[in-house]
Amino acid sequence: MQTIPLKRGVNVDLLTELKKLLKKNLEGKDIKPSLSSLEKVQSQRDKIIRITEYQGPNDITDYKCYFSYLNQIEAAFPLSGTKAAPINWSWAVCYGKSKTVIRSILYEKACVLFNIGALYTQAAFLAINVQEPDIIACEVCIDALSFAALYFHTLDVQYAMHLASLGVSKDLTSPVLKTVRFLEFLKSSSNRSASPRPSTPISSKPRSPSSPTRR
Repeated sequence: MQTIPLKRGVNVDLLTELKKLLKKNLEGKDIKPSLSSLEKVQSQRDKIIRITEYQGPNDITDYKCYFSYLNQIEAAFPLSGTKAAPINWSWAVCYGKSKTVIRSILYEKACVLFNIGALYTQAAFLAINVQEPDIIACEVCIDALSFAALYFHTLDVQYAMHLASLGVSKDLTSPVLKTVRFLEFLKSSSNRSASPRPSTPISSKPRSPSSPTRR
């Protein structure tokens, strides 16, 4: 079974520029509470870029937490487009030294979504890579691959296409989606044979592309 390696995060100083924007937005007001929140964003990013492979469900939870932080700061500050703050969001390829630096939070969010999907493929592999996998292991594997499909689909539809103009290629691995669809077919076929009522196959379409479901 194929798994996807994670993109490697590169250290990025978010606080310096975000502090400037915060002081501008809250001129004359107490910025300490908001500054504390921004420090959490920086801390969470520093935490996730240390994750190199799937070790447990907390890895995925940490990435989803950071993604929610990105949504919050994106709503509060200009972090994309022609007036984006000068924050150089940077990630490296899975293997090698090549890295990409883009001044748009959309790239940061795309890389985070990619790594969440990649972590789910690794979780699926660990679930099924046992000497005698039982039905529970198979179901865990299928569920994890379904979530991988969810995140890769969201990435392809909402982010990768918009980043094409910036020279960023689509981070979508079609073999993963093919595997997911095949396993979903097997599961739906199994459900139909076990129950007199037809069952609904798992959908690989995102439930809410802008904010994928926590798990």
